[in-house]
Amino acid sequence: EVLSADLRAVNCFRHLGSQLEETKKMIGKMLLEEFEQISNLYPIIFSLVRCHEFRFLSILREEINATVKNSTKQIVKAQILTHLDADTIGYNPTTLSEHICKLTSPQWDATLLAVVNCLIILCNKMK
Repeated sequence: EVLSADLRAVNCFRHLGSQLEETKKMIGKMLLEEFEQISNLYPIIFSLVRCHEFRFLSILREEINATVKNSTKQIVKAQILTHLDADTIGYNPTTLSEHICKLTSPQWDATLLAVVNCLIILCNKMK
C-alpha cells in the first residue's frame, strides 16, 4: 500500500512490491522444505500460515493417514497372532481378512480395544 500510494514517484521502489512478493514465496517454499525434514513443527507451521502456504496440510494429512493405517494393521496382526488357535496351521499376512473373520466376539473386543488404545497414543504424540 505504501509503495503504490506514497512512494510511487520514487523510481527505485517501482519493482519493490513484486520483489517482496517473490521473496515471500521463496520463504514459503523454504519453510515447506523444512516442514518435511524436522520434528519441531510449531514455529514452521506458524510461519507457513503467515506466508499463506497451506500445501503442508496435504503432506501432513498423507503422513497421518499412513501412520494410522500402518499402526492399525500392526495392532490387528499382533492381536490375530495372539488369538490363533492350535489347529490353525500358520499366519499368512495376505489372508488377514480371513483371520479377522474367524475372531470370536471377545477377541474382537480385545482387538478393537487395542486399536483404539494405539490411536489414542498416536493422537497424544501428535499434540
